[in-house]
Amino acid sequence: MYGFYAAFLQQIFCSASQMLPKPLDILRKGLKSLQDKVAVKKDHLLAQLADKKSITSLDEHWPLTTLRIFL
Repeated sequence: MYGFYAAFLQQIFCSASQMLPKPLDILRKGLKSLQDKVAVKKDHLLAQLADKKSITSLDEHWPLTTLRIFL
């Protein structure tokens, strides 16, 4: 009877721990999201500069303002 309960509890705890996201996975997902946002902004600004359009002073310093949000 003990073996049944041990196997049952082991199955519950193993499946529950597999469903929880790991901290490193959460950080990787956040980093990927930030990299994607930065790439989109960079492409937008480079397109504006290629079209000889002016950009704001805030846009000139966008990497610093972006990082300040996360610090």
